[in-house]
Amino acid sequence: MFYKRVVHKPLGKILLEKGIITSEQLGEVLSLRDKEKKLTGEILVEKGYASEEDIMFALMSQYEIPYFPLKNYQLDFELFMRFPVFEMERYEFVPVEQIESMVSVVTSNPLSKRLVEYIRQEATLDAVAFISTPSEIREVLKRYKEQYGVA
Repeated sequence: MFYKRVVHKPLGKILLEKGIITSEQLGEVLSLRDKEKKLTGEILVEKGYASEEDIMFALMSQYEIPYFPLKNYQLDFELFMRFPVFEMERYEFVPVEQIESMVSVVTSNPLSKRLVEYIRQEATLDAVAFISTPSEIREVLKRYKEQYGVA
Protein backbone atom coordinates (compact mmCIF):
# COMPACT_ATOMS: atom_id res chain seq x y z
CA MET A 1 0.00 0.00 0.00
CA PHE A 2 1.40 3.36 -0.98
CA TYR A 3 0.50 6.43 0.99
CA LYS A 4 -0.29 9.72 -0.67
CA ARG A 5 0.75 13.00 0.81
CA VAL A 6 -2.20 14.60 2.61
CA VAL A 7 -0.39 17.64 3.96
CA HIS A 8 1.36 19.19 0.99
CA LYS A 9 4.40 20.36 2.90
CA PRO A 10 7.81 18.76 2.82
CA LEU A 11 9.02 17.03 5.96
CA GLY A 12 11.59 19.75 6.62
CA LYS A 13 8.98 22.50 6.47
CA ILE A 14 6.73 20.67 8.94
CA LEU A 15 9.63 20.33 11.38
CA LEU A 16 10.61 23.95 10.81
CA GLU A 17 7.08 25.16 11.56
CA LYS A 18 6.96 23.08 14.74
CA GLY A 19 10.20 24.70 15.89
CA ILE A 20 12.08 21.41 15.94
CA ILE A 21 14.76 22.52 13.48
CA THR A 22 16.09 25.86 12.24
CA SER A 23 16.20 27.05 8.65
CA GLU A 24 20.00 26.81 8.77
CA GLN A 25 19.83 23.17 9.86
CA LEU A 26 17.31 22.40 7.13
CA GLY A 27 19.46 24.06 4.49
CA GLU A 28 22.48 22.04 5.59
CA VAL A 29 20.54 18.78 5.54
CA LEU A 30 19.02 19.44 2.13
CA SER A 31 22.44 20.09 0.66
CA LEU A 32 23.74 16.82 2.15
CA ARG A 33 20.73 14.75 1.11
CA ASP A 34 21.65 14.41 -2.54
CA LYS A 35 25.36 13.93 -1.87
CA GLU A 36 24.82 11.21 0.73
CA LYS A 37 21.79 9.64 -0.98
CA LYS A 38 19.91 9.47 2.31
CA LEU A 39 16.47 10.54 3.41
CA THR A 40 16.00 13.97 4.95
CA GLY A 41 14.79 12.43 8.21
CA GLU A 42 17.79 10.11 8.42
CA ILE A 43 20.22 13.00 8.15
CA LEU A 44 18.27 15.12 10.64
CA VAL A 45 18.49 12.32 13.21
CA GLU A 46 22.16 11.58 12.48
CA LYS A 47 23.01 15.26 12.96
CA GLY A 48 21.02 15.37 16.19
CA TYR A 49 18.71 18.09 14.86
CA ALA A 50 15.57 15.98 15.33
CA SER A 51 14.66 12.76 17.12
CA GLU A 52 13.30 9.60 15.53
CA GLU A 53 9.97 10.43 17.17
CA ASP A 54 9.98 13.94 15.63
CA ILE A 55 10.43 12.43 12.18
CA MET A 56 7.81 9.76 12.79
CA PHE A 57 5.18 12.25 13.97
CA ALA A 58 5.90 14.58 11.03
CA LEU A 59 5.46 11.66 8.59
CA MET A 60 2.28 10.63 10.38
CA SER A 61 0.80 14.09 9.88
CA GLN A 62 2.14 14.45 6.34
CA TYR A 63 0.74 11.14 5.06
CA GLU A 64 -1.82 10.13 7.72
CA ILE A 65 0.16 6.98 8.40
CA PRO A 66 -0.94 5.17 11.55
CA TYR A 67 1.58 4.58 14.32
CA PHE A 68 1.95 1.02 15.60
CA PRO A 69 3.59 0.74 19.04
CA LEU A 70 5.65 -2.45 18.98
CA LYS A 71 6.91 -2.43 22.57
CA ASN A 72 4.19 -4.61 24.08
CA TYR A 73 3.03 -6.41 20.97
CA GLN A 74 3.50 -10.18 20.75
CA LEU A 75 4.44 -11.06 17.17
CA ASP A 76 3.09 -14.05 15.29
CA PHE A 77 6.17 -16.28 15.24
CA GLU A 78 5.12 -18.23 12.13
CA LEU A 79 4.59 -15.01 10.19
CA PHE A 80 7.83 -13.59 11.54
CA MET A 81 9.70 -16.69 10.31
CA ARG A 82 8.40 -16.24 6.74
CA PHE A 83 10.95 -13.46 6.29
CA PRO A 84 14.73 -13.74 6.75
CA VAL A 85 15.86 -11.57 9.66
CA PHE A 86 18.63 -9.97 7.57
CA GLU A 87 15.96 -8.76 5.11
CA MET A 88 13.82 -7.40 7.95
CA GLU A 89 16.91 -5.56 9.21
CA ARG A 90 17.76 -4.34 5.71
CA TYR A 91 14.29 -2.94 5.03
CA GLU A 92 13.63 -2.06 8.71
CA PHE A 93 10.30 -3.83 9.02
CA VAL A 94 8.50 -6.35 11.18
CA PRO A 95 5.49 -8.33 9.94
CA VAL A 96 2.70 -8.18 12.51
CA GLU A 97 -0.41 -9.74 11.00
CA GLN A 98 -1.61 -11.56 7.92
CA ILE A 99 -5.20 -11.69 6.74
CA GLU A 100 -5.60 -13.72 3.58
CA SER A 101 -3.15 -12.26 1.03
CA MET A 102 -2.51 -9.02 2.96
CA VAL A 103 0.28 -8.64 5.47
CA SER A 104 0.53 -5.73 7.90
CA VAL A 105 4.07 -4.57 8.50
CA VAL A 106 5.56 -2.00 10.82
CA THR A 107 8.41 -0.03 9.30
CA SER A 108 10.38 3.14 9.81
CA ASN A 109 9.93 3.97 6.11
CA PRO A 110 6.31 3.29 5.14
CA LEU A 111 6.87 5.09 1.83
CA SER A 112 9.42 2.53 0.62
CA LYS A 113 8.37 1.07 -2.71
CA ARG A 114 11.29 -1.38 -2.44
CA LEU A 115 9.83 -2.85 0.77
CA VAL A 116 6.41 -3.37 -0.82
CA GLU A 117 8.00 -4.96 -3.90
CA TYR A 118 10.18 -7.21 -1.73
CA ILE A 119 7.12 -8.48 0.15
CA ARG A 120 5.18 -9.02 -3.09
CA GLN A 121 8.04 -10.94 -4.69
CA GLU A 122 9.28 -12.98 -1.72
CA ALA A 123 6.08 -13.71 0.15
CA THR A 124 3.58 -13.19 -2.69
CA LEU A 125 1.57 -10.95 -0.38
CA ASP A 126 0.30 -7.41 -0.59
CA ALA A 127 1.37 -5.15 2.25
CA VAL A 128 -0.11 -2.39 4.33
CA ALA A 129 2.41 -0.39 6.32
CA PHE A 130 2.31 1.20 9.73
CA ILE A 131 5.02 3.44 11.12
CA SER A 132 7.34 3.09 14.08
CA THR A 133 10.80 4.33 14.92
CA PRO A 134 13.93 2.56 13.67
CA SER A 135 14.97 1.97 17.29
CA GLU A 136 11.71 0.20 18.13
CA ILE A 137 12.01 -2.04 15.09
CA ARG A 138 15.65 -2.89 15.81
CA GLU A 139 14.75 -3.68 19.43
CA VAL A 140 11.97 -6.07 18.40
CA LEU A 141 14.22 -7.81 15.88
CA LYS A 142 16.98 -8.13 18.48
CA ARG A 143 14.55 -9.54 21.05
CA TYR A 144 13.19 -12.16 18.65
CA LYS A 145 16.66 -13.15 17.44
CA GLU A 146 17.75 -13.72 21.03
CA GLN A 147 14.51 -15.44 22.06
CA TYR A 148 14.38 -17.86 19.13
CA GLY A 149 18.03 -18.08 18.16
CA VAL A 150 17.44 -16.94 14.61
CA ALA A 151 19.97 -15.06 12.52
